[in-house]
Amino acid sequence: MAENLLLEAKGITKQFPGVLALDNVDFDLHAGEVHVLIGENGAGKSTLMKIIAGAYQRDGGSMKLSAENVRFHTPQEALQAGISIIYQVLKQRRSRRPGGRQDYPAQNERMLPWLPGLPHHIRHCLQFYKVC
Repeated sequence: MAENLLLEAKGITKQFPGVLALDNVDFDLHAGEVHVLIGENGAGKSTLMKIIAGAYQRDGGSMKLSAENVRFHTPQEALQAGISIIYQVLKQRRSRRPGGRQDYPAQNERMLPWLPGLPHHIRHCLQFYKVC
């Protein structure tokens, strides 16, 4: 199955001040696979995905995409290589109208500056769920 290996992350480590978020984590993805990361808050799920997608830099470990070593410094670099993520939590702001909160599309557009480059079906999904 090694011939179908698309992404290989080995020994990924990430430390924030006072917190070891990822400690020697391995993750691989083969063609045709779908993965779901499940865990408690603070388990490192989002941190791992942000490292893979170039939003965070890893402190240790290595990553290969199609057997080539990679290190993405920005989400745009990862997108050019075919990697992007859709964040589960949207930024919100307090509505000026009585009644609470509303999505703030302008903030989400800043989070997703690469939106026009996404395939049509992904853009449609994001728009359907009011991500942007």
